[in-house]
Amino acid sequence: MKPIHCGRSRAFTLIELLVVIAIIAILAAILLPALANAKKLSQDTFCKNNMKQLAVAVGVYGVDSHDHLPLICNFGKGWGSGLPLGIPGYNPNATPGVYLPNALAPYTGTNINATDTLTAAQLKSYHPVANLYCCPVAITIQAGSDDPGDQGFDGAFYADNDGVSYVWMAVHAPPGGGDDYGDPISNRLNTKIPNTSVAVDIWEIPYHNTISANLKYMPHSKGQNVCHPDGSVSRFKGYRIMQDWYEENSWYGWEAAYAGPSPHAP
Repeated sequence: MKPIHCGRSRAFTLIELLVVIAIIAILAAILLPALANAKKLSQDTFCKNNMKQLAVAVGVYGVDSHDHLPLICNFGKGWGSGLPLGIPGYNPNATPGVYLPNALAPYTGTNINATDTLTAAQLKSYHPVANLYCCPVAITIQAGSDDPGDQGFDGAFYADNDGVSYVWMAVHAPPGGGDDYGDPISNRLNTKIPNTSVAVDIWEIPYHNTISANLKYMPHSKGQNVCHPDGSVSRFKGYRIMQDWYEENSWYGWEAAYAGPSPHAP
């Protein structure tokens, strides 16, 4: 019986290899943008889910506090220890600072990014992780030197702010500038909010755009997510002339004369 000889396998030619590589490159060019868009959508959904939970927690706080908004002492820990004026029954010199995670802890649990127990060495290399109080997009954004009005939303700022990327509307800035400490948002009765579906009580960083082209610094496709006192969450689309979202939009819904939405809102 004659032995069976296996035929010698034929190697790929250079042209065949190039064709395979070209096909892979074409498929990658088609799929990668779709994957990038899917990632953006996933991160946006993560952030909106965070905000929805915070909005619900604010609502439950109101039920437990005679229909008042949370008694929170400032925009966030990174902005300082207390408001200088205006909150009835609150003395920032005598009461420890209460920030968003502290006020809502009974309803949301502990902020896992808190820095109170970290050593000085740990704070130097601090970087928050995405969680209920931290948007996964915000912590990846580094505003450049062309944005001097920026708070410096980097590792150092997040360390000071307990890793929180969401900002509480402790007070609003009326048209014309300045913070209205005489009529704060913190501890306000819900019945004294002209439009609960327009007013924003929580928004996110980065929100400064001192140069019109810097919408790239806003967390979600040149925009940001915001919470409203009625428990809803929406997206605020940035606009090219915007320099500071807070200074230019924070009064809408909080003042009777500006109860309607911002003309720039979607």
